[in-house]
Order: sequence, then structure tokens, then C-alpha cells
Amino acid sequence: MLHSLINRWISLFSARYTNQKVKNLTCDIARQCRATLIQRVISKTKIKAMPPEQMRGYVRAYATCLLESVIKQRNDLKHLNPAQISKVIIEAKELLIDMVVCEVMSIPPTVVVKMANAA
Repeated sequence: MLHSLINRWISLFSARYTNQKVKNLTCDIARQCRATLIQRVISKTKIKAMPPEQMRGYVRAYATCLLESVIKQRNDLKHLNPAQISKVIIEAKELLIDMVVCEVMSIPPTVVVKMANAA
């Protein structure tokens, strides 16, 4: 009884720690890519004239390529399982897109990061 209770407690703590680690990696990767992505999309077109949906699609295309190269260089993802890595990539991409679109539309990116951390 005590042994199973301890194992469940350890599993719960481990899962919570891993989820926080995934969230931290997601934010860190998005922040790492933000400036580069903004430079790329602003230098290529008149992105500020686009409607928000078109802007998101345009930014998404660039974000995907940039994230792939950044993810390959990160050593801190090697301890995660494939499902966790996929989660980091998906969530980092969405956060990065939100950050860039908001910044292009003159919404401070710190507001976007705070909203993502609260979720």
C-alpha cells in the first residue's frame, strides 16, 4: 500500500516536472526565434498591409522552416520522448506565430508570452 502510494506520488511529481519543462522549452524556443523571424517576414513583403489571417499564414510558413533548424541544434530536447518533442514543436510554433503577428501589429510580445504562461 505505502509502496504504491509513493510510486503514484513520484509519477505525479515527475509528470508535473516534465510538463513544466516542456512549457519552459516551448517559450524559450519561441523567444530564441522571434527576432530572426520578424526580420525575415518584414524584409520580404509589406506584411503590415495583410489581413490578420493572411499574415498568420505567411508567418507560419517562415516559422516552420526556422523552427526545424533551431530544434536540430538544441541539445536540451534529447531527454524528451517523441510525443513531448512534438508538443514542444507545435506549441512553440503557435507561440512564435502569435508573438510575431502581435509585434507586427504593434502588440508587445511580452503580453503574448504572459498569456501563454498563464494557459
